[in-house]
Amino acid sequence: YEFRAGNLRDVALEDASFDAVLLGHVLHSEGRERSLVLLRRCLQALRPGGKVVIAEMVPDPDRRTDSYGVLFGVNMLMLTEAGEVFTAPELEGLLQEAGFEHWVWMTVPFPYPVLVASGPEE
Repeated sequence: YEFRAGNLRDVALEDASFDAVLLGHVLHSEGRERSLVLLRRCLQALRPGGKVVIAEMVPDPDRRTDSYGVLFGVNMLMLTEAGEVFTAPELEGLLQEAGFEHWVWMTVPFPYPVLVASGPEE
């Protein structure tokens, strides 16, 4: 593994250089448009068969029953420029729009599942 120093918005990610990119609780602070740009950059940086792993607070689709996820969304509204929490369908839509073709939700020992996505098969 390798850590890259710098701002996630402009740190160099060479094309087809990574087997995996971990986005651990990152997208919620970036908002929709910046998350889409970041996901596109991640896809371009992945080698064929590479994966992006996304860990986030994921509220229920109606944002009614998961009080922690909903309150975290209020936190993002108050403390970030464009941050928000994304529901599972919204995250899947971002992946699809960014060019990912395959994804799976994995149950982990955390209240929220982890999303693992890959690009087109080559």
